[in-house]
Amino acid sequence: MAFDLSYSIDCFHLLKKRFIEHYKLIRYNPEIGELSIKNWGTNLKAKVRQLKTTHEAKGQSAGYSKSK
Repeated sequence: MAFDLSYSIDCFHLLKKRFIEHYKLIRYNPEIGELSIKNWGTNLKAKVRQLKTTHEAKGQSAGYSKSK
C-alpha cells in the first residue's frame, strides 16, 4: 500500500500508527492487511452539512451548476 501512495514503507507505518493511535480515525487488521475508516458515513454527512451551511452563508447555491 505504501508504494501505491508513493510513500516509503517507514513513512507509511508512521502515518498508519498516527491515524490509529492519535487520531483514532482508522482501524487496521494486520492478519489480512485491511484498513477501515471509523464512522465514515457519519463523518461524511457532517462534512456535507458543513459545506452546505458555508455555501448558504456566502449566498452561493449548494447544488452543482450545469455547464453546456
